[in-house]
Amino acid sequence: MTSAKVPSRADQQLIDHAREHGFTVTGKQLSGWRRYGLLPANAHGGGLGRGQGSTSQPVAASFALVLGLARLSGRGKRPTDVALFLFGEGLPVPEPTVRAAFQAAVDTVRLPGTEPGQDVDENLDAVDSYIGRGGQAAVMVPARARRLDEQIVAFFESAGVPWPPKELARWDEHLGDERMTPQGAALFAADALLTGSAPLPRIGALLRGTTPGLDVNPIVSLVETTVRDVPHSPVLGPDDSPAMLTGDVRRVNGH
Repeated sequence: MTSAKVPSRADQQLIDHAREHGFTVTGKQLSGWRRYGLLPANAHGGGLGRGQGSTSQPVAASFALVLGLARLSGRGKRPTDVALFLFGEGLPVPEPTVRAAFQAAVDTVRLPGTEPGQDVDENLDAVDSYIGRGGQAAVMVPARARRLDEQIVAFFESAGVPWPPKELARWDEHLGDERMTPQGAALFAADALLTGSAPLPRIGALLRGTTPGLDVNPIVSLVETTVRDVPHSPVLGPDDSPAMLTGDVRRVNGH
């Protein structure tokens, strides 16, 4: 019978840090997280001299990551999903791991109604037909966010202050413009996925659709007027879409 491997001093610091915050973490877990690229290796700290080996220290990012990993990891959770959860919370997960996780997520996207060999227009028609038959549509504003918006409006109205303030109207150059519907948002997402095209005016319509209770939205107006205010921007393509999007984004690596 073999005994469990004793964690290094550096790993013990991470284990103790997790315990101080109410989590139980083992050396085996740390090794597994490193194997999947979720946790950086410890930094070499130099030799102890006279054959006593060398020292190491956890990198600063590891202390925040080990708490996130202890909370988000678990049986049945894919490492790529955990990487995206960590990134979504603003935790310093290694960049190569995040990029690989995003690529894996995009590679698995399957649009309903589409068939291999169809061109882009045929695929978009198929998605549009699917949505029209009562299929999936984007959730523009989650119910919790809608409740918060309603509470904000009610608070200001109870104080006799209209929300949003009418004075903001002069800062919204596209007042009353299109607000994208949930069905339109689903088709817009499919279009952007298949063609890499997401023109700023359409992004503006999408943003207006996510704030249905606001008649005035100066921030969205800034997005919609970017092309005029920042002409010849290097980050925009010929159709005023973000230049980093080109073609079917699922094939960004050529597959």
